[in-house]
Amino acid sequence: MARPSGYVAPANPPGLPIPALGGIVPPGAPPPPPPPPGPNGGMGLQPLGMGLQPLNNLGPAPGAPQPVVAPPAPPTVMPTSTLRLENLMTEAMLADDTEFKECVDDIKEECESYGKVAIFMIPRIGELQGRPESDAGVCFVKYEMITAAAKAYESLNGRDFDGNIVKATYLPAGSI
Repeated sequence: MARPSGYVAPANPPGLPIPALGGIVPPGAPPPPPPPPGPNGGMGLQPLGMGLQPLNNLGPAPGAPQPVVAPPAPPTVMPTSTLRLENLMTEAMLADDTEFKECVDDIKEECESYGKVAIFMIPRIGELQGRPESDAGVCFVKYEMITAAAKAYESLNGRDFDGNIVKATYLPAGSI
């Protein structure tokens, strides 16, 4: 029997296996053979973890950059309405009456910009009233609202004041 003109013979004659194309089996083709059994029998699959190294102690790959570890977060401080501001006054400022008054006025004005101030004081050596000498020149501020003290703390702590870095700390209620 003759083939019609223009007939093209199939690329895969009947009876020859058709290779699977990316897991797709053409319609009418026999399914691919199953994978060979693995060392434990079955479908060539191994139980989870068989032959694998644990990954928890591998560390970085040789030649890989070392991981950057973030520093621990600073401890959270519970705000109060009272602040202690250090490093605002120098010995020279404390010794000169005119300069002391000007600095006190400037510091008080800055503290009032964060909220209503109930108590404000910067004691000098003769005004310590039983406080330690280390409190001379330290600014003590009690705000009416804790939120005002928190704003002042955030703004003033670590700030440069006349070449000095201000250190702000919260004080317990009733400490001034």
